[in-house]
Amino acid sequence: HWSRLAVLAGAGGLAAEDAVVVASVMADALFDSAPLPGRCDSVLCEAFLADHAPFEVRESAQHPYARGTEEKGVVRIRGAARLRVVMDRRSATDGDDYLTFFGAEDETNKVASYSGTFGTAGGGADTRLVVEGDVLSYTFVGKKASNWGFRFVVRPEYPVPTQLQKLRKNREALEDAVAGMVLCTPEVDAKLVQLVNERCEAGGLSSLASPVRLVLPASSSAAPDAPQPEQQPLPPALSALPPALLRFRLAVLQAFNGLLGRQILGVVDWSLRSLKGSILHTITAKRELLFLDVKTCFMQSALAVHASQADKPVVVVDRRSPKTVFDQLLAQVGRIAPSRLWHPDMAFLVQFLGEGAEGYNGPYRECFSTTCGELESPALSLLVPSPNRLVGGTAPNQDCFVLRPSSRAPYELDMLEFLGRLFGVAVWTKLPLDLHLPPSFWRRLVGQPPAPSDLAEYDVYAHRVLQAMRRAPSSEGKDADADKGKEEEVSGLPETFEVLLSDGRSVELGERGAHRRVTPENQAEWAQLALAARQDEAAPQLRAIRKGLDEMLPDGLVELLDGRELERLVTGSAAVDVALLREHTVCRGEEGHEAVVEALWEVLGSLSQEDLAAFLRFVWGRSRLPRPSEFTETFKIHISPPGDNRLPKADTCFFTLNVPAYSSTEILRARLLYAIHHCKDMDADLLEAAIPQVAR
Repeated sequence: HWSRLAVLAGAGGLAAEDAVVVASVMADALFDSAPLPGRCDSVLCEAFLADHAPFEVRESAQHPYARGTEEKGVVRIRGAARLRVVMDRRSATDGDDYLTFFGAEDETNKVASYSGTFGTAGGGADTRLVVEGDVLSYTFVGKKASNWGFRFVVRPEYPVPTQLQKLRKNREALEDAVAGMVLCTPEVDAKLVQLVNERCEAGGLSSLASPVRLVLPASSSAAPDAPQPEQQPLPPALSALPPALLRFRLAVLQAFNGLLGRQILGVVDWSLRSLKGSILHTITAKRELLFLDVKTCFMQSALAVHASQADKPVVVVDRRSPKTVFDQLLAQVGRIAPSRLWHPDMAFLVQFLGEGAEGYNGPYRECFSTTCGELESPALSLLVPSPNRLVGGTAPNQDCFVLRPSSRAPYELDMLEFLGRLFGVAVWTKLPLDLHLPPSFWRRLVGQPPAPSDLAEYDVYAHRVLQAMRRAPSSEGKDADADKGKEEEVSGLPETFEVLLSDGRSVELGERGAHRRVTPENQAEWAQLALAARQDEAAPQLRAIRKGLDEMLPDGLVELLDGRELERLVTGSAAVDVALLREHTVCRGEEGHEAVVEALWEVLGSLSQEDLAAFLRFVWGRSRLPRPSEFTETFKIHISPPGDNRLPKADTCFFTLNVPAYSSTEILRARLLYAIHHCKDMDADLLEAAIPQVAR
């Protein structure tokens, strides 16, 4: 029995039919907090061996690497039959700078060579990069320019006899680890998956292929010299459990997700996802236990299969027209079959009338930035500010907008359906939309059921009132103090069975609700009806957006995601991380002007998030950075000759900023702030005469 398990673990997986059975029973057991049945023994052994295996991490000396860099190294993990290399997803070099691997310590037996953007797509291990034996060497020469650099993890794969020996030697520890998993509830698993997604996203790691002890470091790591990213403390639900149990559970989840990602999601019939008892029904019902890497990798594969081969439509936009850019897009793009927009880089080409834009990338991104600004302004009638903005104080999501409940006219629903298409375009082209919507919006959009606490995310005052009213007081045994407290609780409530929605409109609760008075005896009923009305106040609008989103994504893909993940794919992160931007920056012409470059980063580090978003839009045509794992472009800074009366210039198509060698940090700050807030037209040249006296 142990030999069979070791052979299965050593073979790297199960046969296809066995994989479906094992994944199915694992899904049922994991989701129901039940012990894993005997069919899962091979997966448990694989997880145990992975948890206790050593690993090595190697990376370039700095990010980005300096021109003229030359690095080399040797990795040896004794006893390994082969070594597998897992690339950091951020790995990128200039096209002529190569990272080369050899199957020997003396740099002979060349195995592979990488340049350009070669971080592993989707976070899975690069199955091509396997070196036979227990040693490899590598060299890196950065002659031409500078980019992020490289980082990779080396993991051993041991021969079957070695695995069998390890399992026999540690059988008691394995059985204890399996027994301890009874403490891992679905809630614990969901928190663990969320933590792993966040750490892997921030650190460029693969949630599937990265060693468990790199994602959840132990006090005595198997690789003590490995660089460890700064990590946030564990949430209470996880910190209460033994670290060894968390690591083993993560290894089990890695094995389970690996089965799904590599052997199941791509071959099962997605039309059966609504059939109770099918593995897809189980998976989509508990989607929070799947790694984001697994979901996005499968999604990108599905999108690649469905990508349009037709020419991109051309859209002409006049930003000086009385019509909004959104309306102009709706009039031109809304008539096009959604499948013609299925492109991985740009869904359509944009031409701005009367503006000196060059190329298509910059205008395309600027078009979406302008549209997002219109959606969160009175120019369009689809969104209204969150009621929490009026509450102020510590109310959450005060910067968010919510769907206008009264936007139910046919033309408004058409606009919302088109907005759903734009969400799909954002997923296709990895262009985050600068929109601020509460978490409950995204949960409802993917079909997750509402919760009473959802209301607090955008109307905390109404939530408090409804919570108080749902606790209906008894009509007997009330003393004066209780009566006084009750009166204070219900003060300010409507006198009849009506409720105010997010846009200030009043609706009746039930038939003739406007003529039915709220009393202490029926206040709980009023609160229940009011809560249901508030939760569903924008149901038609959500259905319209979901319809447009489904038109842009292959069948069933949205149902793999939870609300947080869809929000991340559509809108990215609103916070602009200057350190992340600097990691993806190269400079030109800085020789002798290093102080100007440092002054620029000093200024950027001191700007508000609002100013940073304006800066990004100025240099890139977008207001948000991509996800760290999808940050594939390089920000280029060019230092031009001195000139304190000149403004910085940007080329949004090529993500480039030209900065004169200003004589002081103060002048640099003044010129940069003026440029990012006043030079919004996409003209080829900026007139120095346009600098007002205050900026001089």
